[in-house]
Amino acid sequence: MSTTDITPEDEHAAMATMVLMQTIIYGEAIGDALGVPYEFRERGTFTCTGMVGGGAHRQPAGTYSDDTALMLATLDSLLSCDGTVNEAARGLIGTTTPLGIIPCGSGNGLARHLGIPVDVARSLRVICENHVIAADYGTANGEPFFCTFGVGFDAAVSERFARQKRRGLMMYLKSVIDEYVSFSPERYVIEVNGQTISDRAFLVVVCNASQYGNNAFIAPDASVTDGELDITVVHTGNIFQNAVLGVDFLTGYLGKNALIDTFRASNLRITRTSHGAAHIDGDPALMSSEISIECHPGKLKLFSPTRQTSFRPVITPVSLFFRDMALAAAHLLPFHKR
Repeated sequence: MSTTDITPEDEHAAMATMVLMQTIIYGEAIGDALGVPYEFRERGTFTCTGMVGGGAHRQPAGTYSDDTALMLATLDSLLSCDGTVNEAARGLIGTTTPLGIIPCGSGNGLARHLGIPVDVARSLRVICENHVIAADYGTANGEPFFCTFGVGFDAAVSERFARQKRRGLMMYLKSVIDEYVSFSPERYVIEVNGQTISDRAFLVVVCNASQYGNNAFIAPDASVTDGELDITVVHTGNIFQNAVLGVDFLTGYLGKNALIDTFRASNLRITRTSHGAAHIDGDPALMSSEISIECHPGKLKLFSPTRQTSFRPVITPVSLFFRDMALAAAHLLPFHKR
């Protein structure tokens, strides 16, 4: 787990990076529009003196082509969709191209684990620092995950949350409460580190990173660079035990709770009574009754902050909460620079 302290110098550099990115985008679009009238013409047979219309498709002056349209659509997708990190990371597995994360999703679990600020300009600054790590990823029946994979209650919540018309923390909490009322635990057989564990568990989650997102720490000591996965088994408890569990979940003391068993392994197998719901990095999925899970060490290059600190129960979650509140307030101020 890591966090990043933002200095005034970082603020200035982040804004400069944002302006640079905007300039690049505008420059590409303007250059594209200048060139549209001369599309398909041979080099040296024309002279561009200004923004004019025409071309093969007789476009009005200032019209950019599908090149710019595709770039803008890609940027919009990267900045607005949950699940984008998983999709982009899949394509970069085993390559030398690092993944840069601009966290704009509902939970931003992997970004928060790495200490990437949940802010466009500041996260661009992390990319510009060019500090790259070789990160692990996991697979569940061959499906890659980079943050968490789970079955049980959290998978049922993910399925319910995906049906909501709105996103965000409050809608996620509503999904948690609604699902808790009707949820029925399932029996699992877990084969890990030479042990076989059979239990009617509330949930089983396999973690590459430390949290689901929104600073909800399900495996506070997890690392994306240790070559292993952290497994958290939450046993069924009564309403009072579950209330204590919820507090430990938010403060980072989950490993000390009596309802929790934790393991660390490079591979494991989960067997349940039938196929059903699962979640892959928070997105709902259907999985068979037998699920084989494996860690793949160092196969994904990631841009990560250079300054990192260790996780500390209570202190880290509380400091991150107030940092998020301060950032949210700053974005609401009329003089906030975007």
